[in-house]
Amino acid sequence: MPLLVKICGLSTRETLDVALESGADMVGFVFFPPSPRHISLETARELGKQAKGRAVKVALTVDADDATIENIIETLRPDILQLHGKETTARLRDLKQKFGLPLMKALPVETAADLATAMQVRVYTIGVGREGLVPMPVRARDPVTGQVVEEFQMRESDLDEALLEQIADRTGGAAGHPAGRRECQRAGLRGAG
Repeated sequence: MPLLVKICGLSTRETLDVALESGADMVGFVFFPPSPRHISLETARELGKQAKGRAVKVALTVDADDATIENIIETLRPDILQLHGKETTARLRDLKQKFGLPLMKALPVETAADLATAMQVRVYTIGVGREGLVPMPVRARDPVTGQVVEEFQMRESDLDEALLEQIADRTGGAAGHPAGRRECQRAGLRGAG
């Protein structure tokens, strides 16, 4: 995978020139009034002309409404919309459908639970080990047939069950230690029949 360089927060002709002359693949422009890097639509029009054909233009917004995005697109003619707010996957789908531009979504991630939540994934963790031992798949040769098979052996693990439970709880999933097939079925696990 080739390395792509994006320089964002460009707000003057001079800084844009430096980014372009330095070989930036993408140049980003911020449309969020509280940001010190926010630019007006008039500035965006001029910088967009300067960057045209020299780099991919990225418009960065934070929870912008359709009218604001439409104005940015008309003025800058960006190649990509970069979203830094709390846009849901449904909102991303709507923006993609309405404007037809590629989207780049920034996700605030401090923990695995944050990532799962941002991606609207429910995590279900099923603890199958006890006291630091978990069944791990191991390849072995069947002594009768000579074929390589996968079997499970109890191995030590530093699996953090408290963390798995926290992730499951924060994402609306579940965590547990079912002791058998019936408990798995009660927990709603597929393939437990």
